[in-house]
This record gives sequence, C-alpha cells and structure tokens, in this order.
Amino acid sequence: MRKGRLLSILCTAIIIASCASTGTAGSAAGGPDLVSASLLSVRDVRNEFGLAYAENPFLFATTFQSTDFLVVKIAVRASARETFSVLQSEALDQSGTVFASAYNRADFKQQAEYMSAQIIDQSMRRNKIGWYYLPSTTFTVDPGQHEYIIVLGGKHPLPAAGLSVVVRVTLNDVESDFTLGVPEKQK
Repeated sequence: MRKGRLLSILCTAIIIASCASTGTAGSAAGGPDLVSASLLSVRDVRNEFGLAYAENPFLFATTFQSTDFLVVKIAVRASARETFSVLQSEALDQSGTVFASAYNRADFKQQAEYMSAQIIDQSMRRNKIGWYYLPSTTFTVDPGQHEYIIVLGGKHPLPAAGLSVVVRVTLNDVESDFTLGVPEKQK
C-alpha cells in the first residue's frame, strides 16, 4: 500500500510539473516584443542551413565572382499578431554610398536558381528559401518567435574597409535600427 501511495504522489507531481512548464512557455511567448538583427558568417550559414551547396541556398559558390553577398538574420518575438516592416536593408560605406541592396524573395529565388543551374534537384534549396527568406517588406507576424533571412547583393568586390549593413524595421509601429559592421574576411 505504501508503494501505491508513493506512486500516486509521484504521478501527481509529474502532472503539476508539466502544467507548470506549459504555463511558463505560454507566458514567455506573451513577453515584450523584440527584434534583433545579425550578420551571418559563412560558418553560421553552414551550421544553420546545411553544409552542402546543393541543399543550402544561402551558401554561395566561390566561383560566382560578379556579385558578393551578405546574409542577415532578423529575429522577431511578437506578443500578438502584429505588422512587421523592413524599411531599409543595405550595405553602406562610411560616406553613405550603397554597395549592396537586399533581394526580395522572388528575386533571390531566381538568383539562387541561376547560380545553381548545375544542381539537378533544387527542391531543398527552394523549400529553404520559402521557409526562411523574408516573405515581403511588410507582412503580419503571428505571436511567438520567428527568424527571417535577408540576402544583400553587391558588385564584386565589396569595399575592403568601412562597410556596414544598415537594417531598419518596425514591429507594431515601433522602429528599430541596426548597424552591423562587416568583418574584413566576410567580404
């Protein structure tokens, strides 16, 4: 009888713990709105989207020399269904000259297919663009955590010094500005 009582207490504790963790997860999603932006290195891109060029549309062939690319990840945490907009995403030098601009999803998909024409089955690459690439410059996000990719392309070679990526976004009419320095070996 003592084992039965102990088992009953243990089951009750597990049920209470699982309910408590569900409540915590729900309240975390309802936290304050937050937007962040980061510039991804080649290592980051490989770790997040795949090592092989055939599966990773954000990993660019080194032989494609007419354009240089920068990959930006934007993370959004929304507490409710809200409007998200990208107002600016460009790579600028210190004087404000634009050297790389963001592709919209359709243009990036076309560029990625052009760069990988030798790959027979491009379905994985197309799927990853659909899953991760920013859908448009203004769209509605659902509550919770979301991550989006924006690719900037500019004429090869990008300047060797003083290049920054500027990203301006709004979430629920609150503007956030990010200036991301481009490391030398990223260019």
